[in-house]
Amino acid sequence: MASSDAYRKYAREHTKKYIASARAELLAHLGNVCNKCSFSDPRAFQIDHVNGHGLHDRKSKKSGAGYYKQILALVKSGSKDYQLLCANCNWIKRVDNRELARKYLDG
Repeated sequence: MASSDAYRKYAREHTKKYIASARAELLAHLGNVCNKCSFSDPRAFQIDHVNGHGLHDRKSKKSGAGYYKQILALVKSGSKDYQLLCANCNWIKRVDNRELARKYLDG
């Protein structure tokens, strides 16, 4: 039992490091600043789907690693479907473009 617990801990740590590395590389490819306001603190960065449909993309991936891996590959190949926004600008865009569930829009 102890060895399986140790492996699970190792696997969790490896996955966290991989996701952090993939996210950092993706942020670098997207410019490391908010596309709207130039905010530069990576703790608030969100990957925005320029034309919406982000929820669909996230649900189609089983893990954070798969999500970042797919988007990183698309961005590296020249895709312009993604941009980097800070959390504030992303929420403003979502409200302005009515990308939110109706329950949030109708107040």
